[in-house]
Amino acid sequence: MKIRSFSGWLTGCCLGLALCQPQYLMAASPGTLVLSEHLPSNGTLVLTMNVGDVHIVPSPEADRLRVEIHADASLKEERSWVKQFEVAGDRATVDIQGPKVHEHCVSCYTNRNIIVFVPQQTAIKLQVEIGDVTIKSVKGDKQIRLGIGDLSIGIGDQNEYSRIDLSTRIGDLDDPVYHSEPHGFLGKSETVGREGRYHLRAHVGIGDLKLLQEKG
Repeated sequence: MKIRSFSGWLTGCCLGLALCQPQYLMAASPGTLVLSEHLPSNGTLVLTMNVGDVHIVPSPEADRLRVEIHADASLKEERSWVKQFEVAGDRATVDIQGPKVHEHCVSCYTNRNIIVFVPQQTAIKLQVEIGDVTIKSVKGDKQIRLGIGDLSIGIGDQNEYSRIDLSTRIGDLDDPVYHSEPHGFLGKSETVGREGRYHLRAHVGIGDLKLLQEKG
């Protein structure tokens, strides 16, 4: 879908569809691009990104997806990174592809942060090549693949998941929530079964994976 961006609310609709174009807002902070669209609770977010840190947290607005791109770049450059920002029904697809400084340098992208606000009840499918990822206080199925970087996932209720599969190829796995003993030498893996309704599958290529105990 071709994205047209300008200040204020976008009112044009996609050709042949009843879906409106994504809303682009100018943030007060220089160098910050904000995208916003309606997303119902119990929906799904599919997010693909090549480089940068990602933080996914509950939205303060009901049924609202909001993506903020904070970087040392112009708004024009940041808009060019957004290859897709689309919501179809209860499924949001976001694809952000920024320029790479170095293929394996995590610290090269510490000034590139993506903050994603979703309804608290949202399934997440996430794939990031390089960067640190944090997910807090979001309930729902999670499928996460991180190439290089550290991954932190908040767990509010130990029994909200029916199955948890965690692994790193090279890196540590820290689980203070279920206190399960990870297996492996260079890489770690862990599988936990409970009586919940959600599934959590997370894999890190090079980096650490940590579960965070949150207040239920």
